[in-house]
Amino acid sequence: MSGRMMQLAATPCSAEYLADVLRLPLAEVQRKLARLEQQGLIRSKVLVTYQAVEIPTAAERKREKRLALRLKQMRKKGGV
Repeated sequence: MSGRMMQLAATPCSAEYLADVLRLPLAEVQRKLARLEQQGLIRSKVLVTYQAVEIPTAAERKREKRLALRLKQMRKKGGV
């Protein structure tokens, strides 16, 4: 397993990817990777990703409030 793992880790990859390719439990792969890192055979790197968040405009917030109020009124009347 170590040889194949080292071969796959020649290019940057995640523990999840290694577990999938090697068809092993993720926890087992993570333990093995930790041992290999302690031995100085591999190194880990943390990757941070960013994603834009949609922020509703004032008009959209107002429309959502009106819809919520209408739904609440309809529920009280038994319409929904």
